[in-house]
Amino acid sequence: MSIIPSSQQGSDRFHCSSTFFTGVHSPGSNRSIPSAQNGGLDVSFYIPSRSVTPPQIHPAAQTTLRTMQRVEPVSKGFCSYLADAWQSVVNCFWSFLSWLGLIKPDPESLENHLKGDAEIAQAMQRQLQRNAEQMAHEPIKTFQYQAAPATWEMHEERVGHVPVGIAHAQGRRPTMEDEHIAVQFNVQVGQRAFPIQLFGVFDGHGGPMAARYVRDHLQGKLSEALVEYNPNGLTDAGIWRALKMTSVRLNQDFKARHADIAQWQGTTATIAMILDNKLWTANVGDARTILDNNGMAEQLTEDAKPNDPRYRRGIERRGGTVENVWGVPRVNGVLAVARAIGDHQLNGAISARPKIAMKPLSDIQPGSHLVLCCDGIYDVARTVDVARAVHLNRALTPGSLARNIIFSAHESGSTDNLSALVVKVR
Repeated sequence: MSIIPSSQQGSDRFHCSSTFFTGVHSPGSNRSIPSAQNGGLDVSFYIPSRSVTPPQIHPAAQTTLRTMQRVEPVSKGFCSYLADAWQSVVNCFWSFLSWLGLIKPDPESLENHLKGDAEIAQAMQRQLQRNAEQMAHEPIKTFQYQAAPATWEMHEERVGHVPVGIAHAQGRRPTMEDEHIAVQFNVQVGQRAFPIQLFGVFDGHGGPMAARYVRDHLQGKLSEALVEYNPNGLTDAGIWRALKMTSVRLNQDFKARHADIAQWQGTTATIAMILDNKLWTANVGDARTILDNNGMAEQLTEDAKPNDPRYRRGIERRGGTVENVWGVPRVNGVLAVARAIGDHQLNGAISARPKIAMKPLSDIQPGSHLVLCCDGIYDVARTVDVARAVHLNRALTPGSLARNIIFSAHESGSTDNLSALVVKVR
């Protein structure tokens, strides 16, 4: 292995030789590796110690306060509200003990934890706000939309009633590690069969196997989970739990079936699902799903980056650290995303739990396009850039739009693999 060159500092994974770090250093220390031992490089790095800042109010406590202050009229009994509030208090208590260092949370328990119905409704509302906030604060980037030559490949198909276009390019990387899914299938819930259109882009790192595994097993795991968590008919809470646990189980099964590969390979995943006249999104990592809502740009997912305070707290809670390597925040000095499927050599420092949001199809205008892209696109483009380009060129087919997006990102300086999936959703 070798140190990645500066031109690839945005890479998801940081590689270095086994002799690069010459010893175990204490937290909070600055160490410089002598240049004679590192091919002329003089590298300083910092391993942060535990923060001594006073604790903030934990999200679980905030949820409890909101639940006590305002109970929304939903079809639940009073005992269910009490159970949700009590669970929030318990979660807050254990999180506080963890912050004090008195207990170490079990990563598996954290992964398998499921919220109550009231908490799920609040979590989805907060997620919509965070998606919008991230879009609003995105800095200006270099993206310039332009038409791609015909030599750039693309593929078009129809998934159910919607036309879809997909384009991939290896770009400036030595290998191609991206995958996608675009499929329709039915799920039997109760006495009714529900058609589902499922789309996903999976951005692998360390190798292609994690992305391929998720591509091949997502439909089956999701079908099983939707039936399991909706025993009495579809509910928003049941769909939320199914999406959450599908990603967790894919992560667990990938490790069980491919233990050696799962140590060093991983993938992000951005997923969009049309089910029962609603558009659901689930996101693990920094691939992104956006919507051109007939001229209005909407970001439907949130990039999970290690330097984000909320994701950083989760990493540290699981026993990991966030270290700045040549200007790129990385989990344990290795991984540049805060959540992923795979990467088990990080010993549970990252989660495979997706962030989930929902939008009714009735809120999407005719002529709108759904766009799923890997972070190679958003290294050089903002959500508003891609949405504007799609809207202004909406007369093109989805395949042409996808091809133009990846070509434009390449010409705008992206050094990553490039993938775009465009759905003419209405």
